[in-house]
Amino acid sequence: RKENDKDNSWPGKENNGDEWDTNDDSLDESNINWKETSYNWHSNTPGGRATGNEEGVSSAQRVETLTREIAYFAGKKQLGAAVRVFEQLKEEGLEATNYSYSNLINAHVNSGDLEGAQAAFQQMQVAGFAPNVIVYTTLLKGLCAAG
Repeated sequence: RKENDKDNSWPGKENNGDEWDTNDDSLDESNINWKETSYNWHSNTPGGRATGNEEGVSSAQRVETLTREIAYFAGKKQLGAAVRVFEQLKEEGLEATNYSYSNLINAHVNSGDLEGAQAAFQQMQVAGFAPNVIVYTTLLKGLCAAG
């Protein structure tokens, strides 16, 4: 996160812009309209939300925003929300990146869904992305946690 990219509208974000409140439950999958809105770190729109159609928002920026959302939900162990954001990315006609898949795999692993993690891993390879050390480490973390 860039120093000058402080958007205090993100739920769970401390006012100083440097730390995250990981105990904030205000952002859960039940209070987000996934068809119309999405949290956007690049936007200063009301509520920090964007639909992806804002003037000046490139496809790459939109993919990055959605990928960060997947990572956020992965950290909160909100697998359903992470999967919905990944699906939203595809519904918007955008192409997932290696990082999008990595974060999706992490969401599955953090939620204890190793079968889902392996399916996402296979989707990543079919999409033409080579797994990196982060992906392999994430999968190993899940396998070790499962015993």
